[in-house]
Amino acid sequence: MSFPKILNHRLATAIALGSLLTVVGSNATLAAPMNLSKVPLFINSRSSRILR
Repeated sequence: MSFPKILNHRLATAIALGSLLTVVGSNATLAAPMNLSKVPLFINSRSSRILR
């Protein structure tokens, strides 16, 4: 009787970890394009200052 409980607990833990990873992953994929779009602007502003 105790084996299914352990199995369910492990399954619940795996589901919780999976959902946590998907949340972190989606946040990372949302943040990456924003950061990547900021990088060229930063480089352009630095290079324009140097050229001036």
